[in-house]
Amino acid sequence: MKIIEVKESELKKITLFLIEKRIVLHPMISPDGIPDFTGYENRKVEIILDRNLFVYLLSLIENGRLNDDYKRRVISSLMFWIEFNSFSLTSGLALAEYANFKSDNTEANQEHNAFNSLFIDYSPKDWLDVAIGRSETIKKINHTIRTENNFYVESSHFRMHYLEMLKLAQLFYNEEVSIIEKYKLFFDWIYQNIIICRYTTCLSAKVLSGRSKVFNLKRINFEELNKICMNQAWDLTYLSTWSTLYWYEQKAEKIYLFATADKELKEIFSLTNMHPEKIFTNYFGKQKGKQIEQIMKKIYLPRKKREISDNTLDELIEIGRNKLENQIGKKYGL
Repeated sequence: MKIIEVKESELKKITLFLIEKRIVLHPMISPDGIPDFTGYENRKVEIILDRNLFVYLLSLIENGRLNDDYKRRVISSLMFWIEFNSFSLTSGLALAEYANFKSDNTEANQEHNAFNSLFIDYSPKDWLDVAIGRSETIKKINHTIRTENNFYVESSHFRMHYLEMLKLAQLFYNEEVSIIEKYKLFFDWIYQNIIICRYTTCLSAKVLSGRSKVFNLKRINFEELNKICMNQAWDLTYLSTWSTLYWYEQKAEKIYLFATADKELKEIFSLTNMHPEKIFTNYFGKQKGKQIEQIMKKIYLPRKKREISDNTLDELIEIGRNKLENQIGKKYGL
């Protein structure tokens, strides 16, 4: 690789931009989006891209430009930072999300082939020029590495998060019970049926307090709600799947960081990892927050790790979808 000269001011500008936007996350290294690798020196680092950032990247290299200044600066700054630090990059979850959306592997493999060519066609200088505004365009991708992979695999993580979102939607649109009763129902249902996820717990507080964009629909219908539930389930799938990697990396050779520009996802991640004791009081106030926390402690009792089959999850999903569709139909006369 050709060595390039990078001015200290240029490196500082890019680093401060990524810190300001809180793009790169890790529960220990970067819980608030400000990376500090103290204690993790000399480790291999791999960055996991979320779907949105991956789409920014593909759009830039396939079209040679991104008309949105912010998106262009985010992805080019991130790519320069990754290459400058000799980090590696993975898009597996982003490709799995797309393959599941399409119910097919074909287009996900096309994206993967383009992704595989990144480090052949582009140098750090290409990303640097765009990141600091020296150029608004980049050369279009040239090489294509042909591979065939199976990305169309619906994980148990996604199934469980999809179930959680269907349940949260039912509770969100149920105006006949109090928030305390909603949490009794929600916690009990999770404990009885699936595995507890702390990121979902935090998201539930944001959603049920009405401080989330998740169910902000102008026209309520089941198809749109179902789509939202699936999209949000994928956001949670990134976090929970990644957690199975970072949970064991204290002595591992490689550590995994997650990159996202999604404000809500970043808020959930940071609050969960930095102030888990403040989740409910943050969204519901001190009194109600403490009540909800006590309900959670009473229901979430220690137990052996559950083994849940795909068939069981599929049956629960069918039940959850039917309940939500019937509920919305009766409520809004659809």
